[in-house]
Amino acid sequence: MGEAFLKTFGVVCQKLVGSTTTLFAHTLWATMLVGVIQILLGAGSLSFQKKSFGDSTRNIAGAVLFGLLAWNSTVLGFVTFWYEGEFGARVFVITLSVVPGALIDHFCFSNRLNFRQWSGVLVAILAGFLVLGSPALRKGIWIWFAFANMMTVAVNQGVTQAIKDIDPMRKNFYGGIVAVALGLVLLGVKFESKTFFTPEFTKLTAVSILTGLNVVFMWTLNVWAYKDGAYISLKKIVLNSGYLSMSMVIGVAFFGDAFAWGKIGGMGLFVLSLALMDNELWKGKKKEV
Repeated sequence: MGEAFLKTFGVVCQKLVGSTTTLFAHTLWATMLVGVIQILLGAGSLSFQKKSFGDSTRNIAGAVLFGLLAWNSTVLGFVTFWYEGEFGARVFVITLSVVPGALIDHFCFSNRLNFRQWSGVLVAILAGFLVLGSPALRKGIWIWFAFANMMTVAVNQGVTQAIKDIDPMRKNFYGGIVAVALGLVLLGVKFESKTFFTPEFTKLTAVSILTGLNVVFMWTLNVWAYKDGAYISLKKIVLNSGYLSMSMVIGVAFFGDAFAWGKIGGMGLFVLSLALMDNELWKGKKKEV
């Protein structure tokens, strides 16, 4: 749930910026700043602990791949909105990542779900749909970018599980290098000083730095979760239930989002979904019988 809290905090940061910019160059700047924070904190932590920056080829390649996919996910999110994708609908599509996540679990890590757990996955999808206010998936090219984003999220969880023995700060360090490198190259292509330095630029920079700190902790908890024995489908449901429920409450309380009893019902369905996914709970029930 710690990662869910941090993800919610990250969304609040983004919402505070709101529609500050529609410039792709600003998205590149923001992702690059996040990468800089990851590099600085990663390098600082490893140096302070007197740990090596090196690791196995598998772990370093995995960290770089994770960074590439995370950066790609951010850009896809920008493009989705650029093509007039709806916020609630896009978030709902992202929550569907639990399905390919479960398939990655099944075929790559031998974490096979039984019928009860697959039922929990379906209940979680319905819960997300209700908590988001039953968004309509209207047609448009944006939907393909949203589904591509969803797949990168699912694949990235598989990457983390494959390199779960990596030091989280080493993962931040190498993943941050990817974001900075791509940002520098592409920003050089898209940079125009007249449109880049807007009145909101300082606010965007400050929130991006804060987001970078948040990302470091999120990536760290992401590794720790898999080290602790989590599998992708269960982790995604725990993350989505906490993230969507907290976002809904904060949105209604502070940002004027509409309240609906269906959203409360969705929160209840998340509890049911988690119960269906929890093997330990059902082992206890069998013992009682």
